[in-house]
Amino acid sequence: MKNMLLLAAIIIGGAGVVFGQAATPVDTSIKVTVTKLADHIYKTTCKAEFETNQTVSVGPDGLLLVDVGLARTAPALADTLKKLGNGRVRIVINTHAHDDHASGNFVFKDSAVIIAQRNAAGNIGGGYYSLPPIRNDNSPTKVFDDTLTIKFNGEEVRLKHVPNAHTDGDLIVHFVGSGVVCVGDLIFPDNIPFIDLSLSGSPAGYIRNLQTLLDTYPPEVQYIAGHGRVYSRADLEKYHAAMAQMADLVGRAAAAGKTAEQMKTEKLLGAWASWNGPWATTTVDYLTDILYRETTASAGKLKPPIAVPLTAMIVAQGIGPAVEQYHRLKKERPDDFDFGEEGMNTLGYQLLSRGLINEAATIFRLNVEAYPASFNVYDSYGEALLARGDTARAVIHYKKSLELNPKNTNAVQVLSKLGVK
Repeated sequence: MKNMLLLAAIIIGGAGVVFGQAATPVDTSIKVTVTKLADHIYKTTCKAEFETNQTVSVGPDGLLLVDVGLARTAPALADTLKKLGNGRVRIVINTHAHDDHASGNFVFKDSAVIIAQRNAAGNIGGGYYSLPPIRNDNSPTKVFDDTLTIKFNGEEVRLKHVPNAHTDGDLIVHFVGSGVVCVGDLIFPDNIPFIDLSLSGSPAGYIRNLQTLLDTYPPEVQYIAGHGRVYSRADLEKYHAAMAQMADLVGRAAAAGKTAEQMKTEKLLGAWASWNGPWATTTVDYLTDILYRETTASAGKLKPPIAVPLTAMIVAQGIGPAVEQYHRLKKERPDDFDFGEEGMNTLGYQLLSRGLINEAATIFRLNVEAYPASFNVYDSYGEALLARGDTARAVIHYKKSLELNPKNTNAVQVLSKLGVK
């Protein structure tokens, strides 16, 4: 423990060369609220198309920030943080790799050490199966594997890696003296959780970690999730019980020979439909699918994503042969790989982030063909078409996405910016 604390002191000292955050234009439409949680611990909430939470330790050492939100909202967050303490963000901790938690790192990179678990750091850096990592302005500067303890603003801050839950690189951040536990997306308060199978998330691991949270931390702690309200122990107990009950229902139905489609038609998890979130991946139907897939997989192990062979083929021979491989494997080896919508969508965005626009558009098109009833596949394809300069076709796909899901605020905003009603 002493070595970890000494290491943290070096980290803090090394971050003091530059004191200002990077100068980035602030979007004045972004709303940031600040809520005091404990003596020197605050929760900030950035509101754009959806809300994201961050946690801030304020004191003589400066500011320690857990998660940074979206690239679009981070400048407004940085502007707000200038009013807390001395305004100097010295340490940033990413609870995992998703954009709504880490894509704003670049705003703080000149003043802060950016810490993430090794798997998350690789994902933030853009590594994805056979696609090489991309060093970028959001890349963490300090990585660790299992645990790390920091002494900051007079208290211990304990970081613990949680394997294979929401993703494979999730962190729990415990402000010991303040009784605050930051969990990123390991809890989706009052909502169906998004479990990212493309980053080795696991429904069973997710539920198991909820019990671990209950077993590990004192009953009086406050749980701060990446979205939504603050949870108490009583809230977490109810959430865990509900998630465990849903998993049990799907497991029993699968053992009785029912398919996921039958379960969805019969609304097996309908009692929790009010927990459906704004995305296709935060609904009881999606949860039914992934619980079923994990329950029925050989030895309880999920199939490898189709992105594994596709990325290797794209790197070796290009997108044309990769498309041929996709169709061949889907026909000849449908049970050997996970051809799910989510994994293909993630692959498309991985390609898009590398500037491989045509390749990304092709992957998104395959997803549209495979999942024509999903609003999200049209939204993603529309984004790639826009990036390619094909505005007319992009509008068609955004409109289709909105037709399937009138609550898709992203499509509304994009069409509005394009002047389309």
